[in-house]
Amino acid sequence: MDRRDWAPLQAMIDRHEGRRRDLYFDTKGIPTIGAGRNLRAKGLSNMEIEYLRDNDIQDAIEELSKYSWYSTLNQPRQAALIDAMFTLGPTRFAGFQGLIAALSGANYARACAEMIDSKWHFEAPKRVEYDAALLLAGAWPE
Repeated sequence: MDRRDWAPLQAMIDRHEGRRRDLYFDTKGIPTIGAGRNLRAKGLSNMEIEYLRDNDIQDAIEELSKYSWYSTLNQPRQAALIDAMFTLGPTRFAGFQGLIAALSGANYARACAEMIDSKWHFEAPKRVEYDAALLLAGAWPE
């Protein structure tokens, strides 16, 4: 069957499988997502993983762009914050009031300290330490 003729097939599969944005367990208890994607049997391809990651990066950039100071940062500092937004999400990131205040004043030492002195640091110490160092130095590590 030619891909241009898939519309009825896609509608049929969607009708039978449904479309779920979140992980669910099918009638056999198999972790599933989307339109019946059996994560135990098939999982995600590298292309799908990259697609999802890149969409999440774009979402993080869009959220950070709402902060007036974000566009003034150089690429390594933006990358550190994109990584933070990527993992924390906009609501939790917004809770970092000290970090946000430090960034609005271009006080990178304080911003770094705010990252280190957080629950997030306890949860993911290596990641936070890397991001904080990147934010402080404003340069990629050699």
